[in-house]
Amino acid sequence: MSTPNTPVIREDWMSPLNKIIWLKAFRAKQTEVTIRDGRRFRLDYDRIPGKVWVSFDGAAFHPCGWFDLKKVTNQLWLQDT
Repeated sequence: MSTPNTPVIREDWMSPLNKIIWLKAFRAKQTEVTIRDGRRFRLDYDRIPGKVWVSFDGAAFHPCGWFDLKKVTNQLWLQDT
């Protein structure tokens, strides 16, 4: 638990370790994913075939957008920077 003077540390949502979490979630077609720092994202696979819409499950602004399932379910995606 953070105190008022302690900043909240946010990890890059696409850090190498988070990408492993994303990869597993995309492959399992999960509808929600929680990354290492506790942020949760909603995943929607039904809007466009072959794509997944990722949106933040919270009030603050965070990245959201489309991912190509063919690319993000490939092991080589983990090596992309």
